[in-house]
Amino acid sequence: MGVFSGCPVFCDHPSKLMSYVGLTPSEYSSGDHRRLGRLTKAGNSRARRLLIEGAHAYRFYAKVSKEMQARQEGLATMVIDTAWRAQVRLCKRYRYMSQRGKNSNVIKAAIAREMIAFIWSIARYYSNLEKMRFKIPIFVGFSDLHGCWF
Repeated sequence: MGVFSGCPVFCDHPSKLMSYVGLTPSEYSSGDHRRLGRLTKAGNSRARRLLIEGAHAYRFYAKVSKEMQARQEGLATMVIDTAWRAQVRLCKRYRYMSQRGKNSNVIKAAIAREMIAFIWSIARYYSNLEKMRFKIPIFVGFSDLHGCWF
Protein backbone atom coordinates (compact mmCIF):
# COMPACT_ATOMS: atom_id res chain seq x y z
CA MET A 1 0.00 0.00 0.00
CA GLY A 2 2.40 2.60 -1.25
CA VAL A 3 -0.44 5.12 -1.27
CA PHE A 4 0.14 5.85 2.42
CA SER A 5 3.48 7.60 1.75
CA GLY A 6 5.13 6.00 4.78
CA CYS A 7 2.47 7.04 7.26
CA PRO A 8 1.61 3.54 8.57
CA VAL A 9 5.19 3.11 9.64
CA PHE A 10 5.54 6.40 11.47
CA CYS A 11 2.10 7.10 12.95
CA ASP A 12 2.26 6.40 16.65
CA HIS A 13 -1.31 5.07 16.89
CA PRO A 14 -3.70 3.35 14.44
CA SER A 15 -6.37 5.99 15.01
CA LYS A 16 -4.05 8.60 13.49
CA LEU A 17 -3.67 6.41 10.42
CA MET A 18 -7.45 6.02 10.24
CA SER A 19 -7.71 9.78 10.34
CA TYR A 20 -5.02 10.11 7.65
CA VAL A 21 -7.12 7.90 5.36
CA GLY A 22 -10.42 9.58 6.31
CA LEU A 23 -12.07 6.60 8.00
CA THR A 24 -13.06 8.43 11.18
CA PRO A 25 -16.66 9.38 11.90
CA SER A 26 -17.66 13.01 12.15
CA GLU A 27 -18.82 14.08 15.58
CA TYR A 28 -21.59 16.37 16.80
CA SER A 29 -21.13 16.96 20.51
CA SER A 30 -22.85 19.25 22.94
CA GLY A 31 -22.57 18.85 26.67
CA ASP A 32 -23.10 15.22 27.63
CA HIS A 33 -24.47 14.26 24.21
CA ARG A 34 -22.03 12.76 21.74
CA ARG A 35 -23.32 11.90 18.29
CA LEU A 36 -21.21 10.25 15.63
CA GLY A 37 -22.03 10.97 12.01
CA ARG A 38 -20.83 9.86 8.60
CA LEU A 39 -17.17 9.39 7.66
CA THR A 40 -15.19 12.59 7.45
CA LYS A 41 -13.51 11.62 4.15
CA ALA A 42 -10.82 14.16 5.01
CA GLY A 43 -7.72 12.33 3.93
CA ASN A 44 -6.17 10.24 1.24
CA SER A 45 -9.10 9.28 -0.99
CA ARG A 46 -7.06 6.83 -3.05
CA ALA A 47 -6.02 4.84 0.02
CA ARG A 48 -9.56 4.97 1.39
CA ARG A 49 -10.95 3.60 -1.86
CA LEU A 50 -8.44 0.74 -1.87
CA LEU A 51 -9.33 -0.15 1.70
CA ILE A 52 -13.07 -0.09 0.99
CA GLU A 53 -12.58 -2.31 -2.06
CA GLY A 54 -10.41 -4.66 -0.01
CA ALA A 55 -13.01 -4.80 2.72
CA HIS A 56 -15.53 -6.07 0.20
CA ALA A 57 -13.52 -9.34 -0.06
CA TYR A 58 -14.25 -10.18 3.57
CA ARG A 59 -17.81 -11.18 2.70
CA PHE A 60 -16.40 -14.66 1.95
CA TYR A 61 -15.23 -17.19 4.52
CA ALA A 62 -11.65 -16.99 5.72
CA LYS A 63 -9.21 -19.29 3.92
CA VAL A 64 -5.65 -19.36 2.65
CA SER A 65 -5.51 -20.26 -1.03
CA LYS A 66 -2.53 -21.86 -2.78
CA GLU A 67 -1.63 -18.51 -4.32
CA MET A 68 -1.70 -16.88 -0.89
CA GLN A 69 0.51 -19.61 0.56
CA ALA A 70 3.03 -18.99 -2.20
CA ARG A 71 3.01 -15.24 -1.46
CA GLN A 72 3.51 -15.87 2.26
CA GLU A 73 6.73 -17.85 1.81
CA GLY A 74 9.60 -16.04 3.45
CA LEU A 75 7.42 -13.74 5.58
CA ALA A 76 7.83 -13.57 9.34
CA THR A 77 5.52 -15.81 11.35
CA MET A 78 4.25 -12.75 13.24
CA VAL A 79 3.06 -11.23 9.97
CA ILE A 80 1.39 -14.45 8.81
CA ASP A 81 -0.31 -14.91 12.19
CA THR A 82 -1.51 -11.30 12.26
CA ALA A 83 -2.85 -11.59 8.72
CA TRP A 84 -4.72 -14.79 9.59
CA ARG A 85 -6.20 -13.28 12.77
CA ALA A 86 -7.29 -10.26 10.73
CA GLN A 87 -8.88 -12.41 8.06
CA VAL A 88 -10.81 -14.55 10.55
CA ARG A 89 -11.96 -11.57 12.61
CA LEU A 90 -12.98 -9.39 9.68
CA CYS A 91 -14.82 -12.19 7.84
CA LYS A 92 -16.72 -13.02 11.02
CA ARG A 93 -17.53 -9.37 11.66
CA TYR A 94 -18.71 -8.83 8.07
CA ARG A 95 -21.13 -11.77 8.34
CA TYR A 96 -22.35 -10.68 11.77
CA MET A 97 -23.10 -7.12 10.64
CA SER A 98 -24.71 -8.39 7.46
CA GLN A 99 -27.00 -10.74 9.38
CA ARG A 100 -28.01 -7.85 11.62
CA GLY A 101 -29.26 -5.97 8.57
CA LYS A 102 -26.60 -3.26 8.31
CA ASN A 103 -26.16 -1.43 5.02
CA SER A 104 -23.36 -2.99 2.94
CA ASN A 105 -21.56 0.34 2.59
CA VAL A 106 -21.57 0.82 6.35
CA ILE A 107 -20.19 -2.68 6.78
CA LYS A 108 -17.39 -2.11 4.28
CA ALA A 109 -16.39 1.15 5.96
CA ALA A 110 -16.30 -0.53 9.37
CA ILE A 111 -14.23 -3.42 8.03
CA ALA A 112 -11.84 -1.04 6.24
CA ARG A 113 -11.39 0.94 9.44
CA GLU A 114 -10.47 -2.19 11.35
CA MET A 115 -8.31 -3.47 8.51
CA ILE A 116 -6.17 -0.33 8.66
CA ALA A 117 -5.32 -1.13 12.29
CA PHE A 118 -4.01 -4.56 11.26
CA ILE A 119 -2.00 -2.96 8.44
CA TRP A 120 -0.55 -0.51 10.96
CA SER A 121 0.45 -3.38 13.23
CA ILE A 122 2.29 -5.21 10.46
CA ALA A 123 3.96 -2.00 9.26
CA ARG A 124 5.16 -1.24 12.79
CA TYR A 125 6.66 -4.72 13.04
CA TYR A 126 8.73 -4.18 9.89
CA SER A 127 9.62 -0.65 10.98
CA ASN A 128 10.98 -1.97 14.28
CA LEU A 129 13.04 -4.57 12.41
CA GLU A 130 14.58 -1.84 10.24
CA LYS A 131 15.40 0.32 13.27
CA MET A 132 17.01 -2.63 15.03
CA ARG A 133 19.04 -3.57 11.95
CA PHE A 134 20.45 -0.10 11.31
CA LYS A 135 20.22 1.24 14.88
CA ILE A 136 19.58 4.75 13.56
CA PRO A 137 16.34 6.70 13.36
CA ILE A 138 14.86 6.64 9.89
CA PHE A 139 12.90 9.87 10.16
CA VAL A 140 13.12 12.20 7.20
CA GLY A 141 10.95 15.07 8.34
CA PHE A 142 7.88 15.89 10.35
CA SER A 143 4.49 16.83 9.03
CA ASP A 144 1.90 18.29 11.35
CA LEU A 145 -0.76 16.40 9.39
CA HIS A 146 -2.19 13.93 11.92
CA GLY A 147 1.14 13.49 13.71
CA CYS A 148 2.61 11.21 11.05
CA TRP A 149 6.27 11.04 10.12
CA PHE A 150 6.85 11.16 6.39
